[in-house]
Amino acid sequence: MTPTYYFYIKKATKPVAHEPNFKVDITVSQGINDSGYLISMYDRDMVRCTQIADIAVVNRKASFATYVDEPRMVDLTATFPDGSICTHCVRFPFVPGEHAEVKVMNGTFHLTGTTFYKQYSDADELIENAEKYHKSEETQALLLDYLKKHADEEGCVMRYMHHDVLPRETILSIIPDKVKTGRLRMFLQQEGI
Repeated sequence: MTPTYYFYIKKATKPVAHEPNFKVDITVSQGINDSGYLISMYDRDMVRCTQIADIAVVNRKASFATYVDEPRMVDLTATFPDGSICTHCVRFPFVPGEHAEVKVMNGTFHLTGTTFYKQYSDADELIENAEKYHKSEETQALLLDYLKKHADEEGCVMRYMHHDVLPRETILSIIPDKVKTGRLRMFLQQEGI
Protein backbone atom coordinates (compact mmCIF):
# COMPACT_ATOMS: atom_id res chain seq x y z
CA MET A 1 0.00 0.00 0.00
CA THR A 2 1.29 3.44 -0.94
CA PRO A 3 1.61 5.88 1.97
CA THR A 4 -0.55 8.99 1.79
CA TYR A 5 1.02 12.34 2.51
CA TYR A 6 -0.99 15.36 3.52
CA PHE A 7 0.24 18.85 2.91
CA TYR A 8 -1.36 21.83 4.53
CA ILE A 9 -0.98 25.00 2.58
CA LYS A 10 -1.55 28.10 4.58
CA LYS A 11 -3.49 30.73 2.75
CA ALA A 12 -1.66 33.99 2.25
CA THR A 13 -3.11 36.60 4.51
CA LYS A 14 -3.91 40.00 3.16
CA PRO A 15 -2.13 42.90 4.79
CA VAL A 16 -4.35 44.63 7.30
CA ALA A 17 -5.37 48.08 6.17
CA HIS A 18 -5.28 50.52 9.04
CA GLU A 19 -7.09 53.80 9.26
CA PRO A 20 -4.71 56.77 9.45
CA ASN A 21 -3.91 57.68 13.06
CA PHE A 22 -1.52 60.54 12.34
CA LYS A 23 -1.91 63.68 10.25
CA VAL A 24 0.37 66.57 9.32
CA ASP A 25 -0.91 69.82 7.81
CA ILE A 26 1.56 72.21 6.21
CA THR A 27 0.88 75.90 5.60
CA VAL A 28 3.26 77.89 3.43
CA SER A 29 3.40 81.65 3.99
CA GLN A 30 3.13 84.18 1.17
CA GLY A 31 6.34 84.56 -0.81
CA ILE A 32 7.67 81.06 -0.11
CA ASN A 33 8.23 79.14 -3.34
CA ASP A 34 7.78 75.56 -2.09
CA SER A 35 5.92 73.39 -4.62
CA GLY A 36 5.78 70.29 -2.46
CA TYR A 37 7.29 68.29 0.38
CA LEU A 38 9.12 65.01 0.61
CA ILE A 39 8.48 62.97 3.74
CA SER A 40 11.16 60.44 4.65
CA MET A 41 10.77 58.11 7.63
CA TYR A 42 13.62 56.63 9.64
CA ASP A 43 13.71 53.01 10.67
CA ARG A 44 13.65 52.11 14.37
CA ASP A 45 17.43 52.39 14.69
CA MET A 46 17.60 55.81 12.99
CA VAL A 47 20.05 54.30 10.50
CA ARG A 48 18.08 54.11 7.27
CA CYS A 49 15.62 56.67 5.95
CA THR A 50 13.00 55.83 3.31
CA GLN A 51 10.86 58.30 1.40
CA ILE A 52 7.20 57.58 2.15
CA ALA A 53 5.47 60.50 0.45
CA ASP A 54 5.83 63.34 -2.04
CA ILE A 55 2.97 65.76 -1.44
CA ALA A 56 2.10 68.82 -3.49
CA VAL A 57 1.36 72.30 -2.20
CA VAL A 58 -2.02 73.56 -3.38
CA ASN A 59 -3.12 77.09 -2.46
CA ARG A 60 -0.19 77.28 0.00
CA LYS A 61 -1.36 74.15 1.87
CA ALA A 62 -0.40 70.48 1.94
CA SER A 63 -1.63 67.55 4.05
CA PHE A 64 -0.60 63.98 4.67
CA ALA A 65 -2.20 61.26 6.80
CA THR A 66 -0.86 57.80 7.59
CA TYR A 67 -0.92 54.99 10.09
CA VAL A 68 2.03 54.61 12.47
CA ASP A 69 2.20 51.88 15.09
CA GLU A 70 4.90 53.62 17.13
CA PRO A 71 6.63 57.02 17.19
CA ARG A 72 8.92 57.33 14.16
CA MET A 73 11.21 60.19 13.21
CA VAL A 74 10.71 61.82 9.83
CA ASP A 75 12.40 64.48 7.74
CA LEU A 76 10.13 66.97 5.98
CA THR A 77 11.96 68.58 3.05
CA ALA A 78 10.70 71.20 0.60
CA THR A 79 10.82 70.80 -3.16
CA PHE A 80 10.82 73.71 -5.60
CA PRO A 81 9.06 74.25 -8.96
CA ASP A 82 12.31 73.60 -10.90
CA GLY A 83 12.55 70.12 -9.32
CA SER A 84 15.34 70.97 -6.92
CA ILE A 85 15.22 69.92 -3.26
CA CYS A 86 15.84 72.23 -0.31
CA THR A 87 19.07 71.62 1.59
CA HIS A 88 17.29 72.20 4.93
CA CYS A 89 14.62 69.97 6.51
CA VAL A 90 12.66 69.77 9.72
CA ARG A 91 12.95 66.53 11.74
CA PHE A 92 10.23 65.49 14.15
CA PRO A 93 8.39 62.31 15.15
CA PHE A 94 5.15 61.05 13.68
CA VAL A 95 3.32 59.93 16.83
CA PRO A 96 0.21 57.71 16.84
CA GLY A 97 -2.96 59.63 17.67
CA GLU A 98 -1.44 63.08 17.09
CA HIS A 99 -1.91 65.90 14.59
CA ALA A 100 1.07 68.05 13.65
CA GLU A 101 0.92 71.44 11.99
CA VAL A 102 3.97 72.85 10.25
CA LYS A 103 4.08 76.52 9.27
CA VAL A 104 6.75 77.45 6.74
CA MET A 105 7.73 81.10 7.13
CA ASN A 106 10.73 82.91 5.66
CA GLY A 107 12.52 79.63 5.05
CA THR A 108 12.00 78.36 8.60
CA PHE A 109 9.69 75.67 9.94
CA HIS A 110 7.45 76.19 12.96
CA LEU A 111 5.94 73.03 14.45
CA THR A 112 2.64 73.18 16.36
CA GLY A 113 -0.50 71.08 16.56
CA THR A 114 -1.82 68.96 19.39
CA THR A 115 -0.49 69.37 22.93
CA PHE A 116 2.27 66.84 22.24
CA TYR A 117 3.66 68.94 19.38
CA LYS A 118 3.36 72.19 21.33
CA GLN A 119 5.46 70.60 24.09
CA TYR A 120 7.94 69.24 21.53
CA SER A 121 8.18 72.63 19.80
CA ASP A 122 8.60 74.58 23.05
CA ALA A 123 11.47 72.30 24.09
CA ASP A 124 12.99 72.57 20.61
CA GLU A 125 12.87 76.37 20.71
CA LEU A 126 14.46 76.49 24.17
CA ILE A 127 17.25 74.12 23.10
CA GLU A 128 17.98 76.10 19.95
CA ASN A 129 18.06 79.44 21.80
CA ALA A 130 20.10 78.08 24.71
CA GLU A 131 22.74 76.75 22.34
CA LYS A 132 22.87 80.04 20.40
CA TYR A 133 22.99 82.52 23.24
CA HIS A 134 24.61 80.84 26.24
CA LYS A 135 27.98 79.38 27.15
CA SER A 136 28.24 75.61 27.30
CA GLU A 137 27.98 75.32 31.11
CA GLU A 138 25.03 77.72 31.21
CA THR A 139 23.33 75.84 28.38
CA GLN A 140 23.53 72.50 30.21
CA ALA A 141 22.13 74.03 33.41
CA LEU A 142 19.31 75.74 31.50
CA LEU A 143 18.39 72.53 29.68
CA LEU A 144 18.42 70.53 32.89
CA ASP A 145 16.22 73.07 34.72
CA TYR A 146 13.74 73.11 31.84
CA LEU A 147 13.51 69.32 31.80
CA LYS A 148 12.92 69.22 35.56
CA LYS A 149 9.99 71.64 35.16
CA HIS A 150 8.53 69.80 32.15
CA ALA A 151 9.46 66.18 32.96
CA ASP A 152 5.81 65.09 32.85
CA GLU A 153 5.35 66.36 29.26
CA GLU A 154 5.70 63.59 26.71
CA GLY A 155 6.55 66.00 23.90
CA CYS A 156 9.36 67.65 25.84
CA VAL A 157 10.85 64.34 26.98
CA MET A 158 10.71 62.86 23.48
CA ARG A 159 12.49 65.94 22.06
CA TYR A 160 15.25 65.53 24.63
CA MET A 161 15.53 61.78 23.99
CA HIS A 162 15.47 61.91 20.19
CA HIS A 163 18.25 64.45 19.97
CA ASP A 164 20.37 63.39 22.96
CA VAL A 165 20.12 66.85 24.53
CA LEU A 166 21.32 65.52 27.89
CA PRO A 167 22.79 62.12 28.82
CA ARG A 168 20.11 59.40 28.67
CA GLU A 169 20.73 58.40 32.28
CA THR A 170 20.06 61.98 33.41
CA ILE A 171 16.82 62.20 31.43
CA LEU A 172 15.58 58.83 32.69
CA SER A 173 16.37 59.73 36.30
CA ILE A 174 14.28 62.90 36.06
CA ILE A 175 11.14 61.79 34.23
CA PRO A 176 8.35 60.24 36.30
CA ASP A 177 7.38 56.59 35.80
CA LYS A 178 4.01 57.53 34.27
CA VAL A 179 5.84 59.22 31.37
CA LYS A 180 8.00 56.12 30.82
CA THR A 181 4.88 54.16 29.89
CA GLY A 182 2.68 54.59 26.84
CA ARG A 183 4.15 56.00 23.66
CA LEU A 184 7.48 56.89 25.24
CA ARG A 185 7.81 53.26 26.33
CA MET A 186 7.81 52.28 22.64
CA PHE A 187 10.64 54.71 21.99
CA LEU A 188 12.62 53.46 24.99
CA GLN A 189 12.20 49.88 23.78
CA GLN A 190 13.48 50.91 20.34
CA GLU A 191 16.54 52.32 22.08
CA GLY A 192 17.01 49.14 24.14
CA ILE A 193 16.28 50.95 27.43
